[in-house]
Amino acid sequence: MTDQEIILNCLPVFLLVKLDHTCTSALEGLEAVVIVVEPLTKSIQIHLGDDKGLKIK
Repeated sequence: MTDQEIILNCLPVFLLVKLDHTCTSALEGLEAVVIVVEPLTKSIQIHLGDDKGLKIK
């Protein structure tokens, strides 16, 4: 772990990320180059069949 790396046990509600440059409007109370990022997790399953008709998960 470096001084720039933080390991979390669970996802935060949001992250504030400061960019070098952005074209978005500033949010009230934040600098113009700070954006809000909301973490998202999503699980998906893909089912395919091979050329012999076998199903692959």
